[in-house]
Amino acid sequence: MRRMTGGVRFFAMVGEGFLTVYDPQRRSSRTRFAREALLWALLGAAGWFALDPIADAEWISDEMLVGIAHGVSWLVFAWSTALFPMLARRFHDAGMSGAWSGLALIPCVTPILILGLLMLPARPAGRAWPPAEAPFFA
Repeated sequence: MRRMTGGVRFFAMVGEGFLTVYDPQRRSSRTRFAREALLWALLGAAGWFALDPIADAEWISDEMLVGIAHGVSWLVFAWSTALFPMLARRFHDAGMSGAWSGLALIPCVTPILILGLLMLPARPAGRAWPPAEAPFFA
């Protein structure tokens, strides 16, 4: 077996981090969900406070501001996309369908969902996923 070089190791770490965030089949206890929600909110607030002074800077041209807005839109998309598997894991752990995380698409519902999921107790087994060898259409 070959050893991983620096570049391959970096991409392996990025992939592992991606799977940690976006894997809906993981369980999420209240404590873990609280940490994830806090990190999610802090990253959003940090992005907002980092970009707010740039929008008011007089030395930035309109073209430059449009370019920054395009880049930021992709970052906001990735930031908000991380919310859905986080909510789905918590709903799943509470014994409900992860499809309920779609309610976060409704404006002003996300904070209510997060607070509600922080209060829901976890079920002992959550919802069991079918084994990998189970047929898709059974």
